[in-house]
Amino acid sequence: MKTYRDIYYKYITLCMVGAIILGILLGVTQINKVYLIIGIAVWVIANTAFWFWMAKNREKRLANMYNECKISEFIDEYEAINARFPKFGDFMERNAVRLNLAAGLHAHGEFSEMKRVLDSIKISQGTDLKDLIQRVTYHNDYALYYIERGELGAAEAELTECYPLFDLSAFKEPKRSECFDATERVYATIQLKRGNYDGLDKRFANWIMEVEEPLQKVACSYRLGEIYYNHDMVDEAKKQFEFVVKYGGDTFFAERAAEALKLKGNHKAKL
Repeated sequence: MKTYRDIYYKYITLCMVGAIILGILLGVTQINKVYLIIGIAVWVIANTAFWFWMAKNREKRLANMYNECKISEFIDEYEAINARFPKFGDFMERNAVRLNLAAGLHAHGEFSEMKRVLDSIKISQGTDLKDLIQRVTYHNDYALYYIERGELGAAEAELTECYPLFDLSAFKEPKRSECFDATERVYATIQLKRGNYDGLDKRFANWIMEVEEPLQKVACSYRLGEIYYNHDMVDEAKKQFEFVVKYGGDTFFAERAAEALKLKGNHKAKL
């Protein structure tokens, strides 16, 4: 809840106002004091539950915004959250905010800004589930940044930090499989950029079917289009890029796919 300061301040304010009102009633009325004490407790619990629900709803709305490729809006929201985050707020929550912001900046093609945000994160070396998820996400994000820089060795080095984590007993399902698959998609992208295409078309085609989030379908479809494009399979590439443009919102995937669709003949788009 503390991630969203407006929600947190409303929660604290209403807790205090309710407690003060009931406290005043405790002193000036003939109502059984036990009932008033119970009333204060019920008010605090109900208020807490309501604002936690509001925070969860906002978190879900933001996740949907990202997954539906509304990236500019997503970045604006998380930049505001990051700017307002309490200086001495929860360490893991601050990391979560910045990792989300970095993901949005990557999807939007703002790679230098993405690195700036990643550089501001001091990742925990803990071994509970939340720590492990953040460590994998952090290294995957850096790998994606290095892929865009063409530094494929550095990208692969980031992934070598991820794979040992999947063997730790604290990495429970279903999060382990979700993070492992995300890492495998990044690794496959490295291989694609190296020109090692063997089997990648089937892998990305399978991921398109398996992933649920629209953004991930768009990303996998774009990578499959890249493979076809580099094999001069024009019709197959066009089909994938048209899907990316249609559903990719304001992602860099949609921008690059649109550019590829415009070019004809011997001219090649930068993918």
